[in-house]
Order: sequence, then C-alpha cells, then structure tokens
Amino acid sequence: MMPTQEDWQQLLRRLEAVEHLAMELLQRVQRLELQLGVKPTIPPAPAIPTEVKEKPKPAVTPQPKPLREKVEAKKRPEPEEKAPTLLHPPTPPKPPTPTEPPKPTEPQLPSERLVTAFEWEMLLGGKLALWVGAALVLLAASFGIAYGWQFIGPVGRVLLGVLAGLTFIGAGEFAKGRTAKWFVEGLAALGLALLYLSIWAAAMRYRIVGVPIAFAGMAAVTAVSVAFSVRHDALSLILLATLGGFLTPVILRAETVGAAQTMNFFAYITLLNAGILATSAYKRWQVMKFVTIFATLVLVGGWAIFNYTPEVRWQTFTFVTLNFLIFVASGLVFPLRFREKSDPNDLAFLLLATGIYFPVGTGLVWEPLTSIVMPKHLNFMRGALGLFPLLLSGFWAVLGEVFRKRVPTDKALALTANGLAIGFLTLTVPMQFQGNPVAMAWAIEAAVLTAIATRVERDEVFANFVKGAAMMVWVLASVVALMLDMTKPLTQWRPILNERFVTFAVVIAASAFMAREFWQKTADEISCTVITFVASLFVFWLLAREVPAMFGWAGWFADYQGEAAWLTVFGVWSLVALALLLLGLRAEPLQGLVATAWLVLVGTATVAVILGMSVVTVEWRWLLNPRFINSVVIFGALTAATIVSVRAEGKSEWLMPAVFSLAAAILGIVALSEEIYAAFWLWKIPSPETWETAAWFSIAGFWGIASFAVWLIGLRWQFMGLRVMGVGVWFLAALMALIVSLSPDIGEWLPIANFRVLAFAAIIASGIALAVAFQRGEGALTKGEWEIGLPFWLSAGVNILALWLLTQETHFLFRKTQLPSPETWGYAAQGAISVVWAIYAAVTMWIGIVKRWASARWLGLSLLSISVLKVFLVDLGFLTLPYRMLSFGVLGLILLGVAWAYSRFGEQLRRWMVG
Repeated sequence: MMPTQEDWQQLLRRLEAVEHLAMELLQRVQRLELQLGVKPTIPPAPAIPTEVKEKPKPAVTPQPKPLREKVEAKKRPEPEEKAPTLLHPPTPPKPPTPTEPPKPTEPQLPSERLVTAFEWEMLLGGKLALWVGAALVLLAASFGIAYGWQFIGPVGRVLLGVLAGLTFIGAGEFAKGRTAKWFVEGLAALGLALLYLSIWAAAMRYRIVGVPIAFAGMAAVTAVSVAFSVRHDALSLILLATLGGFLTPVILRAETVGAAQTMNFFAYITLLNAGILATSAYKRWQVMKFVTIFATLVLVGGWAIFNYTPEVRWQTFTFVTLNFLIFVASGLVFPLRFREKSDPNDLAFLLLATGIYFPVGTGLVWEPLTSIVMPKHLNFMRGALGLFPLLLSGFWAVLGEVFRKRVPTDKALALTANGLAIGFLTLTVPMQFQGNPVAMAWAIEAAVLTAIATRVERDEVFANFVKGAAMMVWVLASVVALMLDMTKPLTQWRPILNERFVTFAVVIAASAFMAREFWQKTADEISCTVITFVASLFVFWLLAREVPAMFGWAGWFADYQGEAAWLTVFGVWSLVALALLLLGLRAEPLQGLVATAWLVLVGTATVAVILGMSVVTVEWRWLLNPRFINSVVIFGALTAATIVSVRAEGKSEWLMPAVFSLAAAILGIVALSEEIYAAFWLWKIPSPETWETAAWFSIAGFWGIASFAVWLIGLRWQFMGLRVMGVGVWFLAALMALIVSLSPDIGEWLPIANFRVLAFAAIIASGIALAVAFQRGEGALTKGEWEIGLPFWLSAGVNILALWLLTQETHFLFRKTQLPSPETWGYAAQGAISVVWAIYAAVTMWIGIVKRWASARWLGLSLLSISVLKVFLVDLGFLTLPYRMLSFGVLGLILLGVAWAYSRFGEQLRRWMVG
C-alpha cells in the first residue's frame, strides 16, 4: 500500500518540529559556554526563525531550511543558497549578549495521540511483519527442500538453501543505511538461520559432508553472526549466534566420548565463550554474559550426565577453570582496563560464575584430594581437600587488592572480591578439618581478620566489612565449639591436655584478642562488650565440664562425687567471677563483665547454700570438706567483690555491693551452721540421744552472735540491708531457741552448765549488745529504723528469753536434784519459780528506776502482777504450807521494796519525766 499525500505532509511537519528543537538546544549550549567563558566546542548555530515560512528570504546569517523547502529545492536548485550544516557552518553574526538572550518561539509538536498511533502502526506493519515474514520464508525453505526431493538432487537442495541465506544477508547489507535498523537485522538473521539449516541438512539429512566439515561450517556461520552483530550493533544477531553456536554440537550429534573428542568439544566451547563474551563486553551487552553462562552450564551439564568418565577428570577441571577465568575476565574488562565503576550486573555475574565454578570444581577434585594419605597424628584432616577453596580465596584476595589500587572509587567491586576471599577461606576450614580443629581454625581466622580490620586506616569501608566478617566467623567458631562439646564424646580425657580444653582455650584466647583489638584500635565498645561476655560464658562452661571430669578421673569422694564436684565448680566460678568483676570495674569497655560477675557470684552463693544442705556422709571431715572449703572460697570472693565495688563506685548504697554483702552474710551463717550441725552429728555430742538438741541450741546461739556481727558490719559500711538482716537473724535465733527448749530430750545434762543456758546466754547477750549499739549509733541510722523502736522490741525479746530460761532452769534444777524429796520437788519448783519471777521483776524495776527507763519499770510491774496472780491462783491451791509461806513471803517483801522505791524516788522520776 503506497503512502498518501497526507502521510507525507504529516511526516514533514514532524521533521520540521524536530529540526527546530535541535537548533534551539544548540543555541542554549552556545549561550552557556559564553557565560562560563569556555571555548565553544560546537559551531555556533543560526538563529531560529520566528515562524516557519514556505520560502524564507535569504539573510546575512543563513538558516537551515525546512525539510519541505529541501524537497522543493530539488525541483528548483539555487546554487547561491546552500543550506547550512553542523560540520561546516558559515560565519555567524555576533551572538546576543548573555543579559538579553533571544526568546525562541516554541515549535508546534504533534499530538501524543498521533505519536502513539504511529508507533503501533510501525510495530505492526514493520517489525512484526518482518519477523512473521522471516518465519514464513524459513518454513517455505523447509517445505521447498522437502518438495524438491523429487526434482532436485541433495547437492542442489543444499546449494539453494545456502544461496538463499547469502541472498538475504546481501539484501540486509544493501538495505543498511536505506531502511530502519531492525529491518536490516531481520534480513541478516533470516539469512544466517538459512545457512544453519542448510549445513544441518547437508550433514545430518543428506550425508553430503561429514560431521567435522559441518561443524566447521556452523562455527564459521557463528563467527559471521558475531561479526554482523558488531557491524550492525544488533543484540538479536549475537543472540542468534549464541543459540546456533551452542546448538551445533547437539544438532550435529558430535562425538564427545574419549579424550581426543572431549578435548575438541571443550576447545570449541571455550573458543565460543571467549568470542561471544569478548563481543558482549565490547558492545556492553550485559545480558549476553548471563545467556552464555547459562548455555554453557546446560550444554556441559548434559554432556557430563551422559559422557563424563573419571579418565577425563583433569581435562574437565582444566576446561571448567579456563572458562571460569574467561567469565571473570569478561566481567572485569572495563573496571580494570578503563577504570570504570562496575554496575550491579557485573557483581551479580561474578558471584554467579564463582557460585557455579566452586561446587563443580570441588566435585571434580574431591576424590583425588581426599585420597591423599595423612600421617596418623593428623587424622583430623581430610587429605588436601582444603587446597581448592584456599586457592580460590587467594585468587579473590589478590583481585580485591588489585581492585582497591586500580579502581579505588569502586568500593562494591573490591568488597565483593574480599567477601569471596573471606568466604572461601572460611569454607577451607570445614573442608580440610573435621571435629574440634574446625572451631579452633575458625577462631584463629576471626582473630586474624580482626587484626586486619583494626589496622586498615586508609579504607574505613573495607575495615568495617572485614570486621563484620570477623564477627561472623567468630560466631561460627563459638557455635561449633559448643555443639561439638555437647554431641561428641571424648574418647580419652586427661587434665588440661584434652580436645575440649584446648578447643575452648583457643576460642577464649581468640575472643580476648578480638575484644582487646576492638577497644584499643577502634574503640568499638559494643563489639568488645559482646565478645567479652560470650568469652566469660565459655570460661564458666569449660570449668563446669572440666572439674567434674577431673573428679571422675581422679576418683575423689566416691560416695558423693557429683555433689563435691559441683560444689568445687561453684567455688572456682566465684573466683573467676571476681576476676571478671575487677576487669569490668577497671576497664570501661568491659562493663558487660560486671553484670556477668554479679549474677555468677550471687548464683554460686545461692546454689552452694541449697546443695550444701543435702551433702553429709560418714566420710565427711569437719571443716576439711568440699562444702565448707568452697563456701569459704565463695564467701571470700563475695567479700572481696563487696570491698572492690564499694571503693570503685564510692557509694555503699549501690545495689551491687549491698547484694554482695547480703549474699556473703547468708552464705557465711549457713556454712558455719552446717558445720556445727555436722560436728554434733559426726561426734554425737554430748550423747547419741541428745546430740541433735544440742546441735540446734548451738546453732541458735551462733545465730545470735552472728546477728550482732552482721549488724555492726552493716553500720560500719552503711549497708541497711545488713542491718535489717542482723536484726532478723537475732529474732530467728530467739524463736529457734524457744522452740528447741520445748524438747524433752536433754538427757543427763547438768543444771545451768548445759547447751540451753549457753545458747540463751549468747542470744540474750547479743540482744543487749544490739540494743546498746542501736542507741549509740543513732546518728548513722535511718529515720525509718529509728521510728520502729528497735531497742524496745529487743528489750522485750531479751526479757522474754531471760524469764523463759530462768523458769526452765529452775524447774530443771529441782527435777534433776529431786529436792527436797522425790515426792515434793514439784511443789518446791513451783514456789521457786514464783520467787524467781518476783526477784526478776524487782531487779527489772530497779534498773528502770536507776536508768530512768520507763519500759523496764512497766515490764517489772507487769511481771510482778503476773507473779501475784500466780501466787493467788496457782500456788495458793497447789503448794503445801511451807512452800506457800515461802512464795507469799518473798513476793510480799519484794512488793514492799517496790513501794519504798517509788516513795523514795517517785518525785524525782516525776520531775525528770515532766522536765
């Protein structure tokens, strides 16, 4: 269908608009160059006419003629008026000044609807028609070859196909510059496809030529396709060349079995890859690199499935390695040769090529490298399998350094190479070693990477990248060390010289080195804290595994080996925690160790208390046993931690020293109480029948003394927690003494000289001491402590204990001596108790009068009242006449004395209270 006159006019209008836009842009560039004082690099453009006329008049400055005038000029040539060109423009007039640039008129652009409609028209009538037509021609050629069997011989059929292919290629060359680019590409692609088809028919259909000749012919067609793609800048032709080149061995069914045939096949693929990748790199066709590597993978993979044998192992490895280098080189041409920055496609291609090469290469070298026999003491190594990833790591490490020096601005390329180098170095470890050496090697690698990261000052991005890699490798080493220790049993254990100890020692040492480097070189507090925290956990884990193993290996404490071993573990943990606390308080980046030490110290004290209560055996030695020794160790560590934390912080009310001191006090009291009980149990003091009662009385007395000591320490160090604990322990001691005193199992104890008197005396003395110390230390106490009236409660407790003790001992004295007779000692005891109560009340009142203690006076009066009630309600109806006379007489005399004291000192007491 021929174009109409309206189509030509529309096309002319579009060309005129484009021409005006180009001239306007040229003038703007010239004005900018004049303003900036830059020498013009583009010849000055003539002024744009204000309106488009069919026949512009000639002017001093020639202007480009519209396309319509050029068409008319062909009919009426005017040699004196030549259209200006950009290559040889005439001398223009002086351009306008920068301050007053001319205002060009905006050209009238065609509407968007017309442009879209025309594009669809070109797509349907041009490109689609071309490709459908080419396909039809190919089918027609195929049908023609089939139909021509009965008229034309095989040679003629093939020659016709070759002639048709060359004709279309020639037509495409003829059309170049005269038609659109896509039309030329379509003709050339059709001609090349006909050549491929003809060569295939000559070799496989008609058997005119052999496979080698056909192979060479298809290779030549592929080379021509590559050349045409460069000549026409046609991606479609290079795609056709790639498809034809890789399908050639398949469609010709080339022989690829045997060493010679395999080498020919590998050489062909290598040359094909080199040519296509070189062309793609030259023309910047990124997609072709991915197409080529995919086609190579499919073709060689299919060959390997059906034709690979171990006899061609090293030829295959050489081919794979050579093509890997070709692929890498194709992605690095412009960054290395022209120092251009790589794009994401280049990086993705390098990663893809390496990701394919490594598993393929590993599979090829696995058997020969693992079959290398290692010495017996190196049985943890898998031959020399790690050599392959180690060489790859070195290859990328060298490239990474080259990238950093050659293209210093391309950080992504250098980091990609460095990441691959570190990744393959990390893979070398599990491929070369097995078992615990894997964790040790990774720990050493992490330390080396840390040293590199902290010493690279010129490249912060690279340093941070290597630092992140070091942290990842360190995490791998830590996880593997723990997993191996939990899942792999030790075949032979020796103290220190065993796989577990050496492995964790290396990991801990590497962690310490990394923490030191991160803090001293880069001041990275977060990384330093995390690493030191995990390393400290490794120390505790190692001790928890090694100490019980030591007890089992040595056979210590066979009857209670587990308890003794774990008590020892807790004692050693406390010492390690103390060391960590010292490090954490002295070094700012190790603050994370403080929390770890805090938890471990308090935890060991708690567990030692709980576990120690269940461990007592016949073979137990008093004081010289794991429970007490480790309790002393933990107590010492807690005490030292308290002192250190107070001095470091300068304030004793901080939570950490307060908790340390409380834990130490509780542990010390419990540990000594356990040993007191164990001593009575082991030696049955004072007798096999009464040892337990004596033990509990002794513990109660010890608690009373300890309560006063704890309260004084709390007052001295200003630990309110210790003061509260001291008071609480005293009341617990008093309650325990009262409960134990109800036990009838006292056997042959002597009156007064017995464990009950000693325990009550210790508790009463400590209570009096607490009350006096409370009064004297009033200024150091808090307002809340003073408001609760602790001296009053202590005094009440002391008096209750004293009265209870006197009552029990009086009764026990008469029961023990049977005085005055076995039949009447009970009456005598009751009368004596009344007398004792009255005397105690009188003494209490006298002290209250002398010391002006109202509480003591009221206590005495209360006790006297109770004594009077007892005399009238109990003694009057229970005692015989002599004992009734004694109790009434003594109580009466005491009451008279009290009355005299109030009459004698009452006025003074009143004035003192009023004053």
